[in-house]
Amino acid sequence: MIMRIALSAIAASLCFSAPSFSQVNISGSLLPSSRSVAVGEAATAFAAITNANNSTATATSCRPECFNCGPGGVDAVFSYQTTSAVNVLTGTPNTPADIAPGSTQNYVFSLTPNSIFTEQAAVIDFTCDGGQTRAAYRPELTDFILSAGPNEPDILPIASTLSLDGVARVSTPTGFIPFSVAAINIGAGNPGPDGPDTAFAGGNEATITVTPEHGGLELPLRYDICEANNLAVCIGARSTSVTTQIGDSPSYFVVRALGEGAGVPFYPDIVRVTLNFTDAGGVLRGRTSVAAVVTGPTPGQDDTNPEGIWFFDISGGTSTAFGEIGDGILVIDEAGGYTAYGNFATLGQNDGQYGLYGEVSTPDPGSFSGIAFELNDNNPAVQHDFAGTWQHNTFVRGNVSPVASDNPDVSGPSLIAGQPRRLRAVYSTLTDRPVSLPGLAGSYDLVDEENGALADIGDITISSLGQMTGTVSDPGGNTCDASGAIVHVNQNENIFFVNLQLTGPCQFAAGYGGHAAQLDDAENGFTNAIAMIFGNENAIVQVALVPDAQFPQ
Repeated sequence: MIMRIALSAIAASLCFSAPSFSQVNISGSLLPSSRSVAVGEAATAFAAITNANNSTATATSCRPECFNCGPGGVDAVFSYQTTSAVNVLTGTPNTPADIAPGSTQNYVFSLTPNSIFTEQAAVIDFTCDGGQTRAAYRPELTDFILSAGPNEPDILPIASTLSLDGVARVSTPTGFIPFSVAAINIGAGNPGPDGPDTAFAGGNEATITVTPEHGGLELPLRYDICEANNLAVCIGARSTSVTTQIGDSPSYFVVRALGEGAGVPFYPDIVRVTLNFTDAGGVLRGRTSVAAVVTGPTPGQDDTNPEGIWFFDISGGTSTAFGEIGDGILVIDEAGGYTAYGNFATLGQNDGQYGLYGEVSTPDPGSFSGIAFELNDNNPAVQHDFAGTWQHNTFVRGNVSPVASDNPDVSGPSLIAGQPRRLRAVYSTLTDRPVSLPGLAGSYDLVDEENGALADIGDITISSLGQMTGTVSDPGGNTCDASGAIVHVNQNENIFFVNLQLTGPCQFAAGYGGHAAQLDDAENGFTNAIAMIFGNENAIVQVALVPDAQFPQ
Protein backbone atom coordinates (compact mmCIF):
# COMPACT_ATOMS: atom_id res chain seq x y z
CA MET A 1 0.00 0.00 0.00
CA ILE A 2 2.89 2.41 0.64
CA MET A 3 4.06 1.99 -2.95
CA ARG A 4 0.56 2.61 -4.28
CA ILE A 5 0.10 5.80 -2.26
CA ALA A 6 3.49 7.16 -3.34
CA LEU A 7 2.80 6.51 -6.99
CA SER A 8 -0.59 8.20 -6.75
CA ALA A 9 0.89 11.29 -5.15
CA ILE A 10 3.51 11.64 -7.85
CA ALA A 11 1.00 11.06 -10.64
CA ALA A 12 -1.24 13.77 -9.23
CA SER A 13 1.70 16.19 -8.98
CA LEU A 14 2.34 15.84 -12.72
CA CYS A 15 -1.05 17.28 -13.73
CA PHE A 16 -0.35 20.85 -14.78
CA SER A 17 -2.75 23.51 -15.98
CA ALA A 18 -2.78 24.99 -19.47
CA PRO A 19 -3.83 28.59 -20.30
CA SER A 20 -7.40 29.66 -19.62
CA PHE A 21 -8.61 29.47 -23.20
CA SER A 22 -11.78 27.45 -22.72
CA GLN A 23 -14.59 26.66 -20.32
CA VAL A 24 -13.07 23.27 -19.57
CA ASN A 25 -9.31 22.93 -19.47
CA ILE A 26 -7.92 19.51 -18.56
CA SER A 27 -4.49 17.98 -18.18
CA GLY A 28 -3.46 14.41 -17.55
CA SER A 29 -0.55 12.21 -16.51
CA LEU A 30 0.29 8.63 -15.65
CA LEU A 31 2.81 6.72 -13.57
CA PRO A 32 4.69 4.47 -13.98
CA SER A 33 5.12 5.16 -17.69
CA SER A 34 6.70 1.84 -18.66
CA ARG A 35 5.90 -1.80 -17.83
CA SER A 36 7.03 -5.23 -19.06
CA VAL A 37 4.71 -8.20 -18.46
CA ALA A 38 3.89 -11.65 -19.81
CA VAL A 39 1.28 -12.16 -22.53
CA GLY A 40 -2.13 -12.24 -20.87
CA GLU A 41 -0.88 -10.48 -17.72
CA ALA A 42 -2.31 -7.04 -16.90
CA ALA A 43 0.21 -4.19 -16.84
CA THR A 44 -1.28 -1.66 -14.42
CA ALA A 45 -0.49 2.00 -13.80
CA PHE A 46 -2.07 5.02 -12.19
CA ALA A 47 -3.48 8.05 -13.98
CA ALA A 48 -4.88 11.43 -12.99
CA ILE A 49 -7.01 14.00 -14.82
CA THR A 50 -7.17 17.58 -13.52
CA ASN A 51 -9.81 20.15 -14.48
CA ALA A 52 -7.77 23.34 -14.10
CA ASN A 53 -8.51 26.09 -11.60
CA ASN A 54 -9.06 28.47 -14.50
CA SER A 55 -11.84 26.32 -15.95
CA THR A 56 -15.36 27.68 -15.57
CA ALA A 57 -17.33 24.47 -15.97
CA THR A 58 -17.39 20.88 -14.78
CA ALA A 59 -15.62 18.44 -17.10
CA THR A 60 -18.06 15.60 -17.75
CA SER A 61 -17.52 11.94 -18.59
CA CYS A 62 -13.77 12.07 -18.00
CA ARG A 63 -11.73 8.94 -18.57
CA PRO A 64 -8.40 7.63 -19.84
CA GLU A 65 -8.49 5.74 -23.14
CA CYS A 66 -5.87 3.98 -25.22
CA PHE A 67 -5.78 5.92 -28.47
CA ASN A 68 -3.84 3.33 -30.47
CA CYS A 69 -4.73 -0.05 -28.95
CA GLY A 70 -6.21 -2.73 -31.16
CA PRO A 71 -5.71 -3.90 -34.76
CA GLY A 72 -2.79 -2.11 -36.39
CA GLY A 73 -1.70 -0.65 -33.06
CA VAL A 74 -0.67 -1.94 -29.65
CA ASP A 75 -2.07 -5.48 -29.38
CA ALA A 76 -3.51 -5.14 -25.88
CA VAL A 77 -6.86 -4.79 -24.12
CA PHE A 78 -7.37 -1.54 -22.18
CA SER A 79 -9.44 -1.14 -19.03
CA TYR A 80 -9.71 1.51 -16.29
CA GLN A 81 -11.47 2.31 -13.02
CA THR A 82 -11.70 5.40 -10.82
CA THR A 83 -9.87 5.45 -7.47
CA SER A 84 -9.70 7.64 -4.42
CA ALA A 85 -6.74 9.94 -3.74
CA VAL A 86 -4.96 7.00 -2.04
CA ASN A 87 -5.75 4.59 -4.87
CA VAL A 88 -8.66 2.72 -3.31
CA LEU A 89 -10.93 1.52 -6.10
CA THR A 90 -14.20 3.42 -6.46
CA GLY A 91 -17.08 3.25 -8.91
CA THR A 92 -17.28 0.47 -11.46
CA PRO A 93 -14.86 -0.60 -14.20
CA ASN A 94 -14.77 1.47 -17.41
CA THR A 95 -17.15 4.12 -16.07
CA PRO A 96 -16.17 7.80 -16.56
CA ALA A 97 -16.41 10.52 -13.91
CA ASP A 98 -17.25 14.23 -13.76
CA ILE A 99 -14.53 16.61 -12.49
CA ALA A 100 -15.28 20.04 -11.02
CA PRO A 101 -13.00 23.04 -11.73
CA GLY A 102 -9.82 22.83 -9.67
CA SER A 103 -10.33 19.14 -8.90
CA THR A 104 -8.44 15.97 -9.83
CA GLN A 105 -9.79 12.49 -10.45
CA ASN A 106 -7.48 9.50 -10.01
CA TYR A 107 -7.72 6.25 -11.97
CA VAL A 108 -6.00 2.92 -12.26
CA PHE A 109 -5.76 1.43 -15.75
CA SER A 110 -4.48 -1.80 -17.22
CA LEU A 111 -3.19 -2.99 -20.57
CA THR A 112 -3.31 -6.75 -21.11
CA PRO A 113 -1.17 -7.81 -24.10
CA ASN A 114 -2.45 -10.47 -26.50
CA SER A 115 0.90 -11.21 -28.15
CA ILE A 116 4.65 -10.83 -27.74
CA PHE A 117 6.05 -7.38 -28.64
CA THR A 118 8.78 -5.04 -27.48
CA GLU A 119 8.68 -1.39 -26.43
CA GLN A 120 5.45 -0.22 -28.03
CA ALA A 121 4.06 3.18 -27.03
CA ALA A 122 0.42 3.05 -25.99
CA VAL A 123 -0.87 6.63 -26.26
CA ILE A 124 -3.14 7.28 -23.29
CA ASP A 125 -5.78 9.80 -24.32
CA PHE A 126 -7.26 11.79 -21.42
CA THR A 127 -10.66 12.89 -22.61
CA CYS A 128 -13.85 14.53 -21.26
CA ASP A 129 -17.14 15.91 -22.53
CA GLY A 130 -17.93 13.06 -24.87
CA GLY A 131 -14.54 13.34 -26.58
CA GLN A 132 -14.80 17.09 -27.20
CA THR A 133 -12.10 18.04 -24.67
CA ARG A 134 -8.70 16.40 -24.44
CA ALA A 135 -5.49 16.89 -22.52
CA ALA A 136 -2.54 17.85 -24.67
CA TYR A 137 -0.45 14.89 -25.78
CA ARG A 138 2.89 14.86 -23.97
CA PRO A 139 5.15 11.86 -24.66
CA GLU A 140 6.75 11.89 -21.20
CA LEU A 141 3.42 12.15 -19.39
CA THR A 142 0.86 10.42 -21.61
CA ASP A 143 2.77 7.61 -23.38
CA PHE A 144 2.83 4.19 -21.72
CA ILE A 145 5.72 2.07 -23.02
CA LEU A 146 4.73 -1.61 -22.95
CA SER A 147 6.67 -4.79 -23.64
CA ALA A 148 5.18 -8.31 -23.56
CA GLY A 149 7.06 -11.58 -23.49
CA PRO A 150 8.39 -14.35 -21.28
CA ASN A 151 10.75 -13.62 -18.37
CA GLU A 152 10.81 -9.84 -18.72
CA PRO A 153 12.40 -7.51 -16.11
CA ASP A 154 9.77 -5.04 -14.92
CA ILE A 155 11.30 -2.03 -13.14
CA LEU A 156 9.18 0.28 -10.96
CA PRO A 157 11.09 3.52 -10.18
CA ILE A 158 10.10 6.46 -7.97
CA ALA A 159 11.94 9.82 -8.03
CA SER A 160 11.98 12.24 -5.11
CA THR A 161 13.22 15.84 -5.18
CA LEU A 162 14.50 17.89 -2.24
CA SER A 163 11.39 20.08 -2.44
CA LEU A 164 9.16 16.98 -2.35
CA ASP A 165 7.05 18.35 -5.21
CA GLY A 166 8.65 16.61 -8.19
CA VAL A 167 10.68 19.67 -9.25
CA ALA A 168 14.50 19.84 -9.37
CA ARG A 169 15.42 23.51 -8.80
CA VAL A 170 18.92 24.75 -9.68
CA SER A 171 19.50 28.13 -8.03
CA THR A 172 22.26 29.49 -10.31
CA PRO A 173 22.99 29.11 -14.05
CA THR A 174 26.07 26.97 -13.36
CA GLY A 175 24.89 25.31 -10.14
CA PHE A 176 23.45 21.86 -9.57
CA ILE A 177 20.72 20.10 -7.64
CA PRO A 178 20.54 16.41 -6.67
CA PHE A 179 17.46 14.25 -6.53
CA SER A 180 17.06 10.61 -5.54
CA VAL A 181 15.50 7.59 -7.24
CA ALA A 182 14.48 4.22 -5.84
CA ALA A 183 13.69 1.22 -8.05
CA ILE A 184 12.65 -2.42 -7.66
CA ASN A 185 12.23 -5.24 -10.15
CA ILE A 186 8.84 -6.97 -9.84
CA GLY A 187 9.41 -9.05 -12.95
CA ALA A 188 11.98 -11.63 -13.97
CA GLY A 189 15.72 -11.28 -14.00
CA ASN A 190 18.97 -12.99 -14.76
CA PRO A 191 19.35 -16.71 -13.87
CA GLY A 192 20.16 -17.13 -10.22
CA PRO A 193 18.58 -17.05 -6.78
CA ASP A 194 16.72 -14.12 -5.29
CA GLY A 195 18.55 -11.76 -3.03
CA PRO A 196 17.98 -11.74 0.73
CA ASP A 197 14.83 -9.61 0.41
CA THR A 198 12.12 -11.70 -1.22
CA ALA A 199 9.18 -9.36 -0.83
CA PHE A 200 8.27 -10.15 -4.43
CA ALA A 201 8.69 -13.86 -5.01
CA GLY A 202 10.52 -14.62 -8.23
CA GLY A 203 11.92 -11.08 -8.58
CA ASN A 204 15.40 -12.14 -9.62
CA GLU A 205 18.03 -9.46 -10.09
CA ALA A 206 18.32 -8.07 -13.63
CA THR A 207 21.20 -6.18 -15.20
CA ILE A 208 19.84 -2.68 -15.82
CA THR A 209 21.42 0.54 -17.08
CA VAL A 210 20.01 3.76 -15.60
CA THR A 211 20.47 6.91 -17.71
CA PRO A 212 19.25 10.45 -16.99
CA GLU A 213 18.29 12.28 -20.18
CA HIS A 214 16.28 15.24 -21.41
CA GLY A 215 12.55 14.63 -21.51
CA GLY A 216 10.56 16.87 -23.85
CA LEU A 217 12.62 19.86 -24.98
CA GLU A 218 16.41 19.94 -25.15
CA LEU A 219 17.73 21.75 -22.07
CA PRO A 220 20.93 23.63 -21.11
CA LEU A 221 21.55 20.96 -18.48
CA ARG A 222 23.82 17.96 -18.16
CA TYR A 223 23.45 15.10 -15.72
CA ASP A 224 25.45 12.62 -13.73
CA ILE A 225 24.31 9.67 -11.66
CA CYS A 226 25.68 7.31 -9.03
CA GLU A 227 24.35 4.23 -7.30
CA ALA A 228 23.62 5.06 -3.66
CA ASN A 229 22.61 3.55 -0.35
CA ASN A 230 19.28 4.18 1.34
CA LEU A 231 20.69 7.38 2.87
CA ALA A 232 21.33 8.84 -0.62
CA VAL A 233 25.11 8.53 -0.22
CA CYS A 234 26.95 7.45 -3.37
CA ILE A 235 28.48 3.96 -3.18
CA GLY A 236 29.90 4.14 -6.71
CA ALA A 237 31.50 6.63 -9.05
CA ARG A 238 29.44 9.32 -10.75
CA SER A 239 29.01 8.95 -14.49
CA THR A 240 26.52 9.67 -17.26
CA SER A 241 24.87 6.29 -16.58
CA VAL A 242 25.02 3.42 -14.10
CA THR A 243 24.77 -0.30 -14.85
CA THR A 244 23.83 -2.47 -11.90
CA GLN A 245 21.66 -5.32 -10.67
CA ILE A 246 18.10 -4.38 -9.70
CA GLY A 247 16.09 -7.00 -7.89
CA ASP A 248 13.20 -7.39 -5.49
CA SER A 249 14.80 -5.21 -2.82
CA PRO A 250 15.14 -1.48 -3.59
CA SER A 251 18.11 -0.07 -5.44
CA TYR A 252 18.89 3.61 -4.91
CA PHE A 253 20.44 6.28 -7.13
CA VAL A 254 21.33 9.97 -6.85
CA VAL A 255 21.10 12.13 -9.97
CA ARG A 256 22.53 15.62 -10.31
CA ALA A 257 21.18 18.18 -12.79
CA LEU A 258 24.02 20.60 -13.57
CA GLY A 259 23.45 23.99 -15.20
CA GLU A 260 25.36 24.93 -18.34
CA GLY A 261 25.20 28.72 -17.98
CA ALA A 262 21.64 29.41 -19.13
CA GLY A 263 18.25 29.51 -17.47
CA VAL A 264 15.55 26.85 -17.63
CA PRO A 265 11.94 28.05 -17.26
CA PHE A 266 9.27 26.35 -15.20
CA TYR A 267 7.40 24.47 -17.93
CA PRO A 268 6.74 21.28 -15.95
CA ASP A 269 4.89 19.44 -18.72
CA ILE A 270 7.65 19.84 -21.33
CA VAL A 271 10.85 20.62 -19.38
CA ARG A 272 11.74 17.38 -17.63
CA VAL A 273 14.66 15.18 -16.60
CA THR A 274 13.83 11.56 -17.47
CA LEU A 275 15.38 8.42 -15.96
CA ASN A 276 15.39 5.50 -18.39
CA PHE A 277 15.97 1.95 -17.12
CA THR A 278 17.10 -0.32 -19.97
CA ASP A 279 18.15 -3.96 -20.01
CA ALA A 280 21.26 -5.49 -21.60
CA GLY A 281 19.50 -5.49 -24.98
CA GLY A 282 18.64 -1.79 -24.77
CA VAL A 283 14.93 -2.40 -24.15
CA LEU A 284 13.21 0.12 -21.87
CA ARG A 285 12.10 -1.65 -18.68
CA GLY A 286 11.22 1.35 -16.50
CA ARG A 287 10.92 5.14 -16.69
CA THR A 288 10.27 8.08 -14.40
CA SER A 289 10.89 11.82 -14.55
CA VAL A 290 10.97 15.10 -12.62
CA ALA A 291 10.46 18.69 -13.75
CA ALA A 292 13.48 21.01 -13.82
CA VAL A 293 13.99 24.75 -13.42
CA VAL A 294 17.20 26.83 -13.39
CA THR A 295 17.58 30.47 -12.35
CA GLY A 296 18.73 32.38 -15.43
CA PRO A 297 21.80 34.60 -15.87
CA THR A 298 21.76 38.37 -15.36
CA PRO A 299 21.31 40.21 -18.68
CA GLY A 300 23.98 42.55 -20.01
CA GLN A 301 23.53 46.00 -21.54
CA ASP A 302 23.21 44.60 -25.06
CA ASP A 303 20.62 41.97 -24.16
CA THR A 304 17.64 43.98 -25.37
CA ASN A 305 15.94 41.46 -27.66
CA PRO A 306 15.39 37.69 -27.63
CA GLU A 307 18.03 36.70 -30.18
CA GLY A 308 19.33 33.19 -29.91
CA ILE A 309 18.68 29.57 -30.77
CA TRP A 310 15.72 28.13 -28.89
CA PHE A 311 14.00 24.75 -28.69
CA PHE A 312 10.27 25.34 -28.92
CA ASP A 313 7.00 23.60 -28.19
CA ILE A 314 3.76 24.78 -29.78
CA SER A 315 0.33 23.55 -28.79
CA GLY A 316 -2.84 23.89 -30.78
CA GLY A 317 -5.27 26.59 -30.15
CA THR A 318 -7.79 27.76 -27.64
CA SER A 319 -8.48 24.22 -26.56
CA THR A 320 -6.72 20.92 -26.90
CA ALA A 321 -9.76 19.31 -28.50
CA PHE A 322 -7.60 17.19 -30.77
CA GLY A 323 -4.37 17.10 -28.79
CA GLU A 324 -2.15 18.85 -31.35
CA ILE A 325 1.42 19.68 -30.41
CA GLY A 326 4.57 20.54 -32.31
CA ASP A 327 8.22 20.91 -31.38
CA GLY A 328 11.42 21.97 -33.08
CA ILE A 329 14.03 24.71 -33.29
CA LEU A 330 13.52 28.50 -33.38
CA VAL A 331 16.25 30.94 -34.46
CA ILE A 332 15.96 34.69 -33.79
CA ASP A 333 18.67 37.05 -35.05
CA GLU A 334 19.70 40.37 -33.52
CA ALA A 335 17.50 42.31 -35.96
CA GLY A 336 14.40 40.38 -34.87
CA GLY A 337 14.08 38.17 -37.93
CA TYR A 338 13.26 34.57 -37.15
CA THR A 339 12.60 31.13 -38.61
CA ALA A 340 11.25 28.04 -36.86
CA TYR A 341 10.91 24.46 -38.00
CA GLY A 342 9.45 21.39 -36.36
CA ASN A 343 7.04 18.51 -36.60
CA PHE A 344 3.49 18.47 -35.32
CA ALA A 345 1.44 15.52 -34.18
CA THR A 346 -2.04 14.59 -33.03
CA LEU A 347 -2.05 12.27 -30.03
CA GLY A 348 1.36 10.91 -30.95
CA GLN A 349 0.62 10.42 -34.64
CA ASN A 350 3.04 12.36 -36.85
CA ASP A 351 1.03 14.80 -38.96
CA GLY A 352 3.79 16.58 -40.87
CA GLN A 353 6.04 19.61 -40.94
CA TYR A 354 5.36 22.84 -39.10
CA GLY A 355 7.06 26.20 -39.45
CA LEU A 356 7.03 29.90 -38.67
CA TYR A 357 8.96 32.82 -40.06
CA GLY A 358 8.69 36.59 -39.70
CA GLU A 359 9.94 39.49 -37.61
CA VAL A 360 9.51 40.65 -34.03
CA SER A 361 10.28 43.91 -32.25
CA THR A 362 10.71 44.58 -28.52
CA PRO A 363 8.77 47.74 -27.60
CA ASP A 364 9.26 47.14 -23.87
CA PRO A 365 11.91 45.20 -21.93
CA GLY A 366 10.95 41.57 -21.73
CA SER A 367 8.13 41.76 -24.27
CA PHE A 368 7.90 41.35 -28.04
CA SER A 369 5.37 41.65 -30.83
CA GLY A 370 5.43 41.06 -34.55
CA ILE A 371 4.13 39.10 -37.49
CA ALA A 372 4.27 35.34 -37.97
CA PHE A 373 3.78 33.49 -41.23
CA GLU A 374 2.74 29.96 -40.33
CA LEU A 375 3.04 26.94 -42.60
CA ASN A 376 2.30 23.27 -42.32
CA ASP A 377 2.80 20.47 -44.83
CA ASN A 378 3.68 22.94 -47.62
CA ASN A 379 0.32 24.68 -47.50
CA PRO A 380 0.35 28.41 -48.37
CA ALA A 381 1.55 30.61 -45.52
CA VAL A 382 -1.08 32.14 -43.26
CA GLN A 383 -0.42 35.41 -41.48
CA HIS A 384 -0.75 35.82 -37.72
CA ASP A 385 0.15 38.19 -34.93
CA PHE A 386 2.98 36.93 -32.73
CA ALA A 387 3.33 38.46 -29.25
CA GLY A 388 4.60 37.45 -25.86
CA THR A 389 7.36 37.73 -23.28
CA TRP A 390 10.98 36.64 -23.06
CA GLN A 391 13.76 36.43 -20.51
CA HIS A 392 17.46 36.71 -21.30
CA ASN A 393 19.02 33.32 -22.08
CA THR A 394 16.06 31.53 -20.50
CA PHE A 395 12.74 31.50 -22.38
CA VAL A 396 10.51 32.88 -25.10
CA ARG A 397 6.77 32.39 -24.79
CA GLY A 398 3.75 33.86 -26.50
CA ASN A 399 0.73 33.33 -28.71
CA VAL A 400 0.52 33.02 -32.48
CA SER A 401 -2.94 34.47 -33.21
CA PRO A 402 -4.90 34.56 -36.49
CA VAL A 403 -5.08 37.90 -38.30
CA ALA A 404 -8.48 38.84 -39.71
CA SER A 405 -8.35 39.15 -43.51
CA ASP A 406 -10.50 38.42 -46.53
CA ASN A 407 -7.51 37.02 -48.41
CA PRO A 408 -7.26 33.23 -47.80
CA ASP A 409 -3.68 33.22 -49.07
CA VAL A 410 -2.34 35.40 -46.25
CA SER A 411 -4.66 34.76 -43.34
CA GLY A 412 -6.63 32.00 -41.75
CA PRO A 413 -6.48 28.99 -39.49
CA SER A 414 -3.82 26.33 -39.65
CA LEU A 415 -3.87 23.62 -37.02
CA ILE A 416 -7.23 24.34 -35.38
CA ALA A 417 -9.76 26.60 -37.07
CA GLY A 418 -9.88 30.12 -35.67
CA GLN A 419 -7.70 29.45 -32.64
CA PRO A 420 -4.30 30.82 -31.60
CA ARG A 421 -1.32 28.63 -30.92
CA ARG A 422 0.73 28.80 -27.70
CA LEU A 423 4.51 28.78 -28.19
CA ARG A 424 7.04 28.13 -25.43
CA ALA A 425 10.79 27.94 -26.02
CA VAL A 426 13.90 27.15 -23.98
CA TYR A 427 17.30 28.74 -24.61
CA SER A 428 19.93 26.56 -26.28
CA THR A 429 23.60 26.96 -25.43
CA LEU A 430 24.21 26.06 -29.09
CA THR A 431 23.80 29.83 -29.53
CA ASP A 432 27.12 30.38 -27.78
CA ARG A 433 29.22 27.92 -29.80
CA PRO A 434 32.41 29.69 -31.03
CA VAL A 435 32.18 30.03 -34.82
CA SER A 436 33.57 32.11 -37.65
CA LEU A 437 32.63 32.51 -41.29
CA PRO A 438 36.05 31.30 -42.58
CA GLY A 439 35.66 28.29 -40.29
CA LEU A 440 32.63 27.16 -42.35
CA ALA A 441 34.60 26.98 -45.59
CA GLY A 442 34.67 23.55 -47.22
CA SER A 443 32.79 20.97 -49.26
CA TYR A 444 29.50 19.55 -48.00
CA ASP A 445 26.76 17.10 -48.85
CA LEU A 446 23.30 18.68 -48.71
CA VAL A 447 21.31 16.25 -46.56
CA ASP A 448 17.53 16.06 -46.28
CA GLU A 449 15.24 13.68 -44.42
CA GLU A 450 12.87 11.69 -46.62
CA ASN A 451 10.41 9.20 -45.11
CA GLY A 452 12.42 9.00 -41.91
CA ALA A 453 15.75 8.40 -43.67
CA LEU A 454 18.56 10.82 -44.49
CA ALA A 455 19.27 11.40 -48.16
CA ASP A 456 22.10 13.17 -49.98
CA ILE A 457 20.38 15.61 -52.37
CA GLY A 458 23.26 17.85 -53.40
CA ASP A 459 26.84 19.03 -53.22
CA ILE A 460 27.64 22.50 -51.90
CA THR A 461 30.95 24.34 -51.52
CA ILE A 462 31.30 27.30 -49.14
CA SER A 463 34.12 29.81 -49.61
CA SER A 464 35.92 31.60 -46.79
CA LEU A 465 33.71 34.62 -47.55
CA GLY A 466 30.51 32.60 -47.21
CA GLN A 467 29.70 32.23 -50.92
CA MET A 468 27.86 28.98 -51.77
CA THR A 469 27.96 27.13 -55.09
CA GLY A 470 26.96 23.63 -56.13
CA THR A 471 24.10 21.45 -57.36
CA VAL A 472 20.84 20.11 -55.90
CA SER A 473 18.77 17.16 -57.16
CA ASP A 474 15.04 16.56 -56.60
CA PRO A 475 13.47 13.11 -55.92
CA GLY A 476 12.84 12.68 -59.65
CA GLY A 477 16.54 12.96 -60.45
CA ASN A 478 16.40 16.47 -61.94
CA THR A 479 19.36 18.69 -61.09
CA CYS A 480 19.57 22.43 -60.45
CA ASP A 481 22.53 24.74 -60.06
CA ALA A 482 22.73 26.23 -56.57
CA SER A 483 24.18 29.55 -55.48
CA GLY A 484 23.85 31.74 -52.42
CA ALA A 485 25.57 33.18 -49.41
CA ILE A 486 25.96 32.76 -45.67
CA VAL A 487 26.34 35.94 -43.60
CA HIS A 488 27.49 36.02 -39.97
CA VAL A 489 24.87 38.20 -38.30
CA ASN A 490 26.50 38.56 -34.86
CA GLN A 491 30.15 37.60 -34.43
CA ASN A 492 29.46 36.48 -30.84
CA GLU A 493 26.68 34.06 -31.74
CA ASN A 494 26.34 30.87 -33.72
CA ILE A 495 23.64 32.39 -35.95
CA PHE A 496 23.97 33.01 -39.68
CA PHE A 497 21.64 34.43 -42.29
CA VAL A 498 21.53 32.22 -45.37
CA ASN A 499 19.96 32.51 -48.82
CA LEU A 500 19.92 29.94 -51.58
CA GLN A 501 18.88 30.26 -55.23
CA LEU A 502 18.21 27.33 -57.57
CA THR A 503 18.23 27.48 -61.37
CA GLY A 504 17.36 24.62 -63.67
CA PRO A 505 14.69 21.93 -64.10
CA CYS A 506 14.45 20.55 -60.53
CA GLN A 507 11.08 20.75 -58.83
CA PHE A 508 12.03 23.04 -55.97
CA ALA A 509 11.24 26.70 -55.39
CA ALA A 510 13.64 29.16 -57.04
CA GLY A 511 14.71 30.88 -53.83
CA TYR A 512 14.93 30.28 -50.10
CA GLY A 513 15.94 32.48 -47.17
CA GLY A 514 16.42 31.71 -43.51
CA HIS A 515 18.97 31.01 -40.80
CA ALA A 516 21.82 28.58 -40.21
CA ALA A 517 23.89 27.36 -37.27
CA GLN A 518 26.85 25.02 -36.90
CA LEU A 519 26.32 21.96 -34.71
CA ASP A 520 27.37 18.41 -33.91
CA ASP A 521 24.79 15.66 -34.41
CA ALA A 522 25.76 12.79 -32.12
CA GLU A 523 22.79 10.67 -33.18
CA ASN A 524 23.96 10.56 -36.79
CA GLY A 525 27.70 10.89 -36.09
CA PHE A 526 28.11 14.31 -37.75
CA THR A 527 30.49 17.02 -36.51
CA ASN A 528 30.71 20.64 -37.70
CA ALA A 529 27.52 20.25 -39.75
CA ILE A 530 25.47 23.31 -40.67
CA ALA A 531 21.74 23.15 -39.99
CA MET A 532 19.64 25.46 -42.18
CA ILE A 533 16.01 26.50 -41.81
CA PHE A 534 14.32 28.12 -44.81
CA GLY A 535 10.85 29.60 -45.05
CA ASN A 536 8.95 31.09 -47.97
CA GLU A 537 5.29 31.57 -48.82
CA ASN A 538 4.80 27.92 -49.76
CA ALA A 539 7.24 25.81 -47.76
CA ILE A 540 9.19 25.43 -44.57
CA VAL A 541 12.38 23.41 -45.01
CA GLN A 542 15.11 22.12 -42.72
CA VAL A 543 18.22 20.67 -44.32
CA ALA A 544 21.82 20.23 -43.25
CA LEU A 545 25.22 20.66 -44.84
CA VAL A 546 27.34 17.71 -43.71
CA PRO A 547 31.12 17.72 -44.35
CA ASP A 548 31.85 15.52 -47.37
CA ALA A 549 33.69 12.69 -45.66
CA GLN A 550 31.04 12.16 -42.97
CA PHE A 551 27.93 11.23 -44.93
CA PRO A 552 27.70 7.65 -46.30
CA GLN A 553 28.07 7.54 -50.04
